[in-house]
Amino acid sequence: MELRTLIGDTITFNHQRIVKATKDLTPAQLHWQPTPDTNHIGFLMFHTFRVLDQHFHRQLSLQGELWERNKWGRHFALPPAPPNVRPAWSTGNSWTSVEVASFQVPPIDQLLAYGDSVYQSAMRKLETLDLSDLSRTSTEPGSTATVGSVLYRTTTHLPQHAGQIEYLVGMLQRKAA
Repeated sequence: MELRTLIGDTITFNHQRIVKATKDLTPAQLHWQPTPDTNHIGFLMFHTFRVLDQHFHRQLSLQGELWERNKWGRHFALPPAPPNVRPAWSTGNSWTSVEVASFQVPPIDQLLAYGDSVYQSAMRKLETLDLSDLSRTSTEPGSTATVGSVLYRTTTHLPQHAGQIEYLVGMLQRKAA
């Protein structure tokens, strides 16, 4: 098995897990939190898709994130950014529980459309990489990350949040039963 195949299969499997678990959720279910200080399902989806976009389109490509290029942000009402915010803030990194709670998740079809757009584009980018790229430095200005470390973070980040999403959906379904 090629490394690209292994990484691609990991991304595909976890993207499908998220879609399967969430495609029929209502807006109220997307905003459900087991406690006020935990992430809600919609936020976890947003964050997971945004980080995949960041990894593949800012760190591995000179074309820039789909979030900006295709103006996906117009569908998402993000809370106001704190002063002196770093670029990763728009992915949901370092958000407070107040910011997470105030995040208004767009309709599920728009959220999944963004996720699918990022997924499809990431898979196309993955096809252009080979083993000789793994030690190359990321395309993100000022970054010391390598392509290999970005792919490693991707293959650990996606399963972590896919599992959290499935767990929360299961808790929500059990609560409703």
